[in-house]
Amino acid sequence: MRQLQNVTGISIGAFMACAFLLAVLALVGVLAAEKVPALGEFIDDLRCAADVPSPQSRCVAETIAAIKREQQEIEAERDRLAAQAEKNARRQAELEALNGKVENYSQFQTEALRFGRVTTGTRFASILQPEVWSNAWCYLDRTVSGGLSRKLELGNQNAGQQVVWASITAKHLADADISQTQLEEAKAACRFPEGV
Repeated sequence: MRQLQNVTGISIGAFMACAFLLAVLALVGVLAAEKVPALGEFIDDLRCAADVPSPQSRCVAETIAAIKREQQEIEAERDRLAAQAEKNARRQAELEALNGKVENYSQFQTEALRFGRVTTGTRFASILQPEVWSNAWCYLDRTVSGGLSRKLELGNQNAGQQVVWASITAKHLADADISQTQLEEAKAACRFPEGV
């Protein structure tokens, strides 16, 4: 038991001596750092590495500079988003004013083929709700011999329903001067809002 007390006493004494020595070295280092700049930088680096920097150390200045840069970037992003929000609000007000004036809002998609042009039209509920559509149609425009223009209705679709393809007879094909294969190619070029 006595031996354990001796070992414990020696250990505590050694620890206290080391702590005292480190404190004295730190004090000497701080005092000498004022006279020897390189030593001061070394001590600052040690304190930064130990995560207990002095307020005037380089690592604190670098951290503050990084925080200020980040703050400036965040403020710039905030200003950009505020400007975009303002622009969006103005655009929404313009669309709302325009919506009352527009009675028939439709969009068209056109695809050029070797033998003509296929156009799909889609009518929407309003310019403010371009995702809500009521009906769509598709037709083929082509110029036949003699420079005459022919328009061949290909199909229609109402919202929530399947495409209703036009009943095209051999006479219609002859009048438009196209083959059954070309007719199928034209139908494939239609761009109805919902699947065929």
